[in-house]
Amino acid sequence: RRSFGPAYRLLGSVYRLKGDSVLTKYYRIRANDLADYTPPLDTLVDKLALLSKSELYLLKQIDIAERSIYPEWGLDIAINGLKQLPDNKYLISKAIKLFFKLGHGNQAAPYLEKHISLFGDDFDEIIEIANLLFDKGYISQSLIYYNHAVNLSPVNPKAQSGLALCLWDSGMQQNAISQITDFIERNNKNPEVLTEVISFYIMVEDTEKAILYLSQLRRIANSNVKVKKFEGMIAEVDGKYDEAIANYESSFKADPSDLSTTRYLGNLLLKQKIWDKSIRHYKNALDYHPNEPDLLERLGTLLVSCPDISLRDYNTARELSERAFIHK
Repeated sequence: RRSFGPAYRLLGSVYRLKGDSVLTKYYRIRANDLADYTPPLDTLVDKLALLSKSELYLLKQIDIAERSIYPEWGLDIAINGLKQLPDNKYLISKAIKLFFKLGHGNQAAPYLEKHISLFGDDFDEIIEIANLLFDKGYISQSLIYYNHAVNLSPVNPKAQSGLALCLWDSGMQQNAISQITDFIERNNKNPEVLTEVISFYIMVEDTEKAILYLSQLRRIANSNVKVKKFEGMIAEVDGKYDEAIANYESSFKADPSDLSTTRYLGNLLLKQKIWDKSIRHYKNALDYHPNEPDLLERLGTLLVSCPDISLRDYNTARELSERAFIHK
């Protein structure tokens, strides 16, 4: 089976013993696309998971199901477990995250109030759910979580910028500006704060303010790897595409681990129909992010449908597209 991860991992080990480093790396990368282990169907174990009142056992079974080819079973275990243990904070957290992961965000709503009360002093959990809610479009609920996160950690830049964006998307633009302005005035020498504020102003399309704070960031931390990324984003908004591409390329070279830069550059190269450079970029990106499904899909599609027929590579395209399709 092409979706059986352990087989690829075993092949990687075999080729390592044979001294073939190229195939060792290839099969280990393929293995990382897929689930580490898919347990065989066992109806007795499944029944036990539905009857158990053991927090540790239920959490373990949810984790196993989530990593398998049937993560919906993990959600069933979590929901059923909450009937036995309705106040278990870890089951509530698992259920909420699985609801959103599996596209059932509306069903998470009844659990949010209890979740925030049980995790009231856990900043990492609160900000994770705040980001999750915002990303999925549940703005009013995310606003509650961001406010709570800011109360827990008033100096955290991501919490402050998240709250500002949430206020903006809730129609409270003036409140958002007041909040972010107050925060930057109190922390105008902090590069991390400046990067979050610049991101905020770029996202709300206030290029003038973004440039203002970018100049400030250059003065105090010109070597910050995000400077070129922000210059690229601003240039793109202004329609200066060649300049944007040059800045994105510089940023990607300095920090290839930043997936957002990778995607900005790839999207703009495609938009400008620079096919050869697009292909090179995605190949380079996969050297650093070999298991990112959207990069696999994008390069696979490009190699099979590129308008420049001389750049097509059907065999590689098929493999990349297959990997993206069966990705865990």
